[in-house]
Amino acid sequence: MATAKRTSRQSLPARARKQPAKATPPHSDFYEDWQRYFDLYNFAPVAYIRLNRYGVVEEINRAGIVSLGVPQGTIMGRPLIVFVAPESRLDFLEHMRRCRVQETVVETDLSLATRQGRILAVRAYSKRSQSVNREVYWTVLIDLTEQHRLDAARREAEAERARAENEERLGRQTNEATHRFLNVLSHELRTPLTPALFAASRLLEHDMPENVRRLGAVISRNIQSEARLIDDLLDVSRIERGVLGLTLSPTDLHLVINNVVESCRPQAVAKGVSIVTALRAGRHFINGDPGRLRQVFSNLVNNAIKFTDHGAIEIVTSNDDSGALRVTVSDTGIGIEEGSVETLFRSFTQHRGQSSRGGLGLGLAICAGIVAAHSGRIWATSPGHGQGSTFEVEFATISRAPAQTAAEAAGDAEPSGPGLRILIVEDDADTAAILQDLLGHDGHELDVVHSVREARQRGADPWDIVISDLGLPDGNGFDVARYFRLSARRPRLIALTGYANETDLQTSLDAGFEQHLVKPVDLAQLRRALR
Repeated sequence: MATAKRTSRQSLPARARKQPAKATPPHSDFYEDWQRYFDLYNFAPVAYIRLNRYGVVEEINRAGIVSLGVPQGTIMGRPLIVFVAPESRLDFLEHMRRCRVQETVVETDLSLATRQGRILAVRAYSKRSQSVNREVYWTVLIDLTEQHRLDAARREAEAERARAENEERLGRQTNEATHRFLNVLSHELRTPLTPALFAASRLLEHDMPENVRRLGAVISRNIQSEARLIDDLLDVSRIERGVLGLTLSPTDLHLVINNVVESCRPQAVAKGVSIVTALRAGRHFINGDPGRLRQVFSNLVNNAIKFTDHGAIEIVTSNDDSGALRVTVSDTGIGIEEGSVETLFRSFTQHRGQSSRGGLGLGLAICAGIVAAHSGRIWATSPGHGQGSTFEVEFATISRAPAQTAAEAAGDAEPSGPGLRILIVEDDADTAAILQDLLGHDGHELDVVHSVREARQRGADPWDIVISDLGLPDGNGFDVARYFRLSARRPRLIALTGYANETDLQTSLDAGFEQHLVKPVDLAQLRRALR
């Protein structure tokens, strides 16, 4: 029977005996999960590596191969430390030590040395795991190149912002220091000009001989020219700091232009230059500051006279379709050099004649600042050297303003009625003496004191007007104003000072002064103030 069984096994076909058992196909869900894992692992956008406990690479995906820049066969089975830059190898060893003792993710910044010699900054995240009864360390390497670039750009931007803020702060400090210096300089220059201008104003009185009046006119004109230079410096400072003050009211620009032309005509006649006006605009009232607008057109007309040796200056006004008012000032003078129009309105810049005709180069910068403060526009054109220049100014118009009364329009400078009792508080001896002489000549009763203390000692006297300087040896004019404002008679208060900035003006009003006259002041201005 045993023999029969043996024979039976041997009788099986050889093909049947050698055919292996048919393999069972993997479960479809398991296969899909494995394929999904493989795709996620191999095509992940970051380097993904499996290390053994000694830091040897057992698996690496495509992103890891690209990061290290070497073939997969060169990486597999080699310690990852081989690809770590020398300066980071101690960090990598510490990273592996922490992986062996920690259950949580270990994070370390490293530098890798690629095959191309490039240093790649990465952040390594590793976590210990059990696989087939042994420890493995799954490691992700995040490329920090873009982050470092962004960090560097952010640091550079922050440094640039800090530099800009520092420059702005230094600029503000410089501007403020310059403005303070100009205020002090203004006061120091104006103080000696005041008695000189008062004296010249006296020489211009109708009771003086003609030759004396001519001499007084020369003196007065030159003192006022010096005063305008001081005003120009302060105006440039105000414009640059954005604190140019305007007193806006309905203003007839034709009236302003006519006044400017009449005041400038003698200079033009002396040079043989004619001034022609064609004020054709139907709408010529604007919301403006009359004094500042006179300053603009005085600058433009005086410039035209200065740079024109023969021919004519033409001033034309017109309205466009929107009703805006345009003023054109054209001359036949030396023109503007090619390429200079762009910087013509900058401070301390000259382009016509290269300074042989004088000036600080402030006038046009001030014009531009005043026009901009009125929300207007100013520009210049010239065909070239020797072919004249044209300056154009444009403003929005308003409805016609009410007509002025005859008394308002007169603006004369006749003495006010005699009999005023006036106290002068002034520490400059020359200014005090000339004020006493001139106002005494007008029939007023005056007394002069030189300090706050002396002014208070005379406070019980029945003064009609107190004229006080602001800078006094034992205080300031604000102390004088506050004292008299509280006195029983409460005289009218006038500040007469070389301090001309907007803060001084506001402080004067707050202290009780009703008028703030800036030195140098001529007799006509002082008489108007007294009236």
